[in-house]
Amino acid sequence: MILYTHFKYSALIFSVLAMLLTASCSNSVNDNDDEILIKNLPQIDPFMYKPDSVNYAVWLDRKQSDGRFIREPINIIIVDSRAKDSLDAIARLLTAFTLADFPPRFGHTGGYFGKMDGKLNHQQPSVSQHAFSDYMWAFTNNHARIFGPYKVENAYYWIGSSSRERGISHDYVSFDRARNDLANMLVSKANAVVISQISLNNKLDDSEFSTGDHDGKATMIKLN
Repeated sequence: MILYTHFKYSALIFSVLAMLLTASCSNSVNDNDDEILIKNLPQIDPFMYKPDSVNYAVWLDRKQSDGRFIREPINIIIVDSRAKDSLDAIARLLTAFTLADFPPRFGHTGGYFGKMDGKLNHQQPSVSQHAFSDYMWAFTNNHARIFGPYKVENAYYWIGSSSRERGISHDYVSFDRARNDLANMLVSKANAVVISQISLNNKLDDSEFSTGDHDGKATMIKLN
């Protein structure tokens, strides 16, 4: 009886150790995959472009109460290594944002661009006067414009600018809160994973331009 009990507990301990080892190996593989995705990041232009594709976008195209323009920074990076092609990458992006309660919504300016490796990328959602948003435009909401997809090796990259605005007036509220809220919703509702914070050095605070509360970093998120 003692020998049997000893064997039973030894087997249990062995099983637990095996599971831990398997989990550790799995995490290691995922970590290595993520490191490759980060290493393959294209060169990212740190600001959103106006629909003219030449000039950087500034909030409401006018100076704020402090006499400065708010330039709109890139603060989101999304990578998808499971998309079969660019059309599938677009479909998967739309699905993920809809699951995250950030579907395309009417009431936002569109037609902007983002630039990776010196190449312009069109906005998603592509429908006129739409952006990804977590609430109606007439109320305070977080919204995002995402640009891509841009393929590097076997993955598709997107960049985006996410911001929080105050209702009908569209007054600026925050870049960082919008970025963090969007990342949290993609993780909690769309099975995405945050894999890094990427410094884009795009925090501005001078006599002419500001980026509000933006900290100069983009959250990098992997779609699963």
